[in-house]
Amino acid sequence: MTVPFPVQVYGSSYSTLWVGGDGELGVGGYGAQYDGTTGAGGCVPILHSGAYHDPDAPTLLALWDTGITYDVSTALVGTSPSRRFVVEWRGTDRSGALVDFEMVLHEDSSTITTIYGSVPPVIYAAVGIEAGWNGPVTEYACYLGPEGIRGPRIPANLTAGTKVNYVPTPVTDTTSPAVTSPTYHFVLGSSLVNDGVLVQIAWGATDPDDAIVEYDVWNIAYEGGFEYQWGRTTAKGFTTSNPGDFAFGVRGIDSHGNVGPLMWGSANGTKVREETPGSWWNGGLSYSAGWKTDPMAGASDGAVEFTKAAGASATFTFTGDHVAWYGTRGPGYGSARVYVDGVLRPVVDCHASSKHKATLLFRYGFSTFGEHTVRIVNLATSGHPRIDVDAFATLEGYYG
Repeated sequence: MTVPFPVQVYGSSYSTLWVGGDGELGVGGYGAQYDGTTGAGGCVPILHSGAYHDPDAPTLLALWDTGITYDVSTALVGTSPSRRFVVEWRGTDRSGALVDFEMVLHEDSSTITTIYGSVPPVIYAAVGIEAGWNGPVTEYACYLGPEGIRGPRIPANLTAGTKVNYVPTPVTDTTSPAVTSPTYHFVLGSSLVNDGVLVQIAWGATDPDDAIVEYDVWNIAYEGGFEYQWGRTTAKGFTTSNPGDFAFGVRGIDSHGNVGPLMWGSANGTKVREETPGSWWNGGLSYSAGWKTDPMAGASDGAVEFTKAAGASATFTFTGDHVAWYGTRGPGYGSARVYVDGVLRPVVDCHASSKHKATLLFRYGFSTFGEHTVRIVNLATSGHPRIDVDAFATLEGYYG
């Protein structure tokens, strides 16, 4: 629609609006479009996708939730040169409760005002403004759902009668944060039973002109074939359990609202091979003489392979770029040599004062994706000669 007066957003003037029934305004073009299937909002900046969605179009998110469509009305109030253009959304939320709110554009200033009438107690929405996919942005609230590294971020004062004023002035610092592509590592000491396959996602970041205040994390869920916002964090990394087939992307946001490019890590998939050899799934796992099966409550599948014999070895061959050995630590356990592609690595000490089952004892990341071999050799430590193999976990890439 055509606006009766120019709208000033981040130093640019616009004469048209695209009004979304889900609580957003696209300024000068179609606004944000959530490229996912959760039917909920996210955090600004929101992904702009699809043929009709301009990635550089400013978007005003009054209470943006793609799972709801409201009735929309507009009104022009006052006289020139101090007119106000009001867009009101009214409807019901997911529980059937009444929701109404409005966004006010001012002719005589760049201030954008959002006023909330009836607001539900649980909000699945993004609230804020953005100049486009690459920022700058001003976030007031967001919701990412419980599956990400951060869920609701709705301020306590987003209640009936709340008024939020945004002043999207030009940003003098236009340098965007630079983030390196995320890397993945298994978490040493984690428990396969208690934690699942715990993977650490980490990255580096720089911004020569400003402080990075937050990182916007995205995930590709290959089972569903779509990408979506996973969460927000102030740290340069996080851990996640049992990610399945995945790829993570990260971009930085600085204190001026500048948003860096989204940097993706490699596409990968977590696989767990239990201790039992001989099946097609564990075809790359073999044992020398001297190993036996020991049923063990608390092991990843209720049993481990163990040996007390000096020189007894377990060999695991796989295709991928990360590997982890899970076993047992405890009073009766000793040390083992570990060879990776034939190269001796630091000795692994499995001795501990108390017993810890299904524990990550050794991990290794390779610089290249390919076929690799891990060989574990028991040293039969005097007085506590035992070592266990509970499972191996790998990151093996995504094959479709």
